[in-house]
Amino acid sequence: RDPAAAAVLAAWAKSGEDDLRPKAAEALGHAARLAALETLVPMLEDRRWQTAVGAVRGLAASRAREAVPPLLAILENSTGRLRHEVVLALESLSGESFGDAPATWRRWWIEQGERLAVPDTPVAAPEDDAGDRYHFYGVELHSRSTLFLCDLSESMGGEPFERLLRELEATVKRYPPQGRFNLVFFDGEVRRWAPRLKRAAAYAKRDALRFASRQQARGPTNLWKALQAALDHEDADTVVLLTDGLPNAGKIYRMDDIRRRFEEANRGRMLVLHVVSLGRGSSDLRGMAEDTGGTYVER
Repeated sequence: RDPAAAAVLAAWAKSGEDDLRPKAAEALGHAARLAALETLVPMLEDRRWQTAVGAVRGLAASRAREAVPPLLAILENSTGRLRHEVVLALESLSGESFGDAPATWRRWWIEQGERLAVPDTPVAAPEDDAGDRYHFYGVELHSRSTLFLCDLSESMGGEPFERLLRELEATVKRYPPQGRFNLVFFDGEVRRWAPRLKRAAAYAKRDALRFASRQQARGPTNLWKALQAALDHEDADTVVLLTDGLPNAGKIYRMDDIRRRFEEANRGRMLVLHVVSLGRGSSDLRGMAEDTGGTYVER
């Protein structure tokens, strides 16, 4: 709560380097509380979704009742990852759970807003079934700009590969048609279905699944090279990583080094990383997911 620190954060959030602004905005909410809104609210309309997400998180961190109206205003016109972040912020500030339902949130604000007492620490909202959701190995997803990063090293042959194809088919078929996605497979090398995310039209979904069915499990596990490929997808805001083992190939293969490098590279990218770990647990993979706000599951 040091005013000098808050002033520095506000300056960085307003006009710092693009990679710095999202985290500065988030931190400003913690540091300046209500006073942060003057800086954060205009950032909701920023051209970079990362900066807008940082502003949303900062508004949630401010614990200010006055943060609710600007969040309601942007909820209606946002999509995918940003829309989900706005819902999370509203739930955090209100303790309510109206999901992806702008009209319900507005009605609640009209009826209850003047009496809202925001708790100093976030209260988890109850689960609800609303929203634009789909699943991969049980991981609930919300983004409309998703990269699926799938391990196809030699140990993924046989039943693990067959299950992967079934999971991909179910997920891709349910993927929002207004969204974009890509499939990337890796072993010692990286194989992309497309150079960038592609619109999830019906023909694109069919082509992606045909590409997946032609893959073969082979070779070692070069996880760092795969993560670099994910970071290079500038149009992605969410990565779903599936792997069945620890890395054993590539320039960097120690998990603690991979975690540190990924954290550094993702600081301004603001990717959410979900991890599905098959057959074994990994505290580093769990940490990488949780550090980004993602989910870690073992199957």
